[in-house]
Amino acid sequence: MTKSIQIVLIILIISCGSVKKGIKNNIDETIIGTWIIEQSTFNEIGSPVPKNTTLKFTDDNRMMITLPKFGENYEDVSGIGTWKINDRMITIEYDNVKLWGEKQSWQILKLTKDKLEWEMKMNDGIQKEKYNRKK
Repeated sequence: MTKSIQIVLIILIISCGSVKKGIKNNIDETIIGTWIIEQSTFNEIGSPVPKNTTLKFTDDNRMMITLPKFGENYEDVSGIGTWKINDRMITIEYDNVKLWGEKQSWQILKLTKDKLEWEMKMNDGIQKEKYNRKK
């Protein structure tokens, strides 16, 4: 009888680990694609993220952000880097550290097949952004 209980407990422990891994993979798979900014705020006030900004996440953990007409001469500005998700935190490391900074960590507030909402805490406030999946 005791061996039966041990076997059941081992199966339950293994099953729980698989469920957690499945949830992580679903988050990773859901974020893959191209997103278009809907709203951006800094400390609940509109922020300078341009309309039509896009984020693109690929399944090889690469990403690109494009800010239209954001450059010095109103040219588009893009950042390319890598991404990873851990417990609803997405960390982005940009290839061009001088322009984009070393690393950004965003808390995912909402992620569905059509919506992405996240926030990043900074020294002087909180940046929140909402995106719609590009169709």
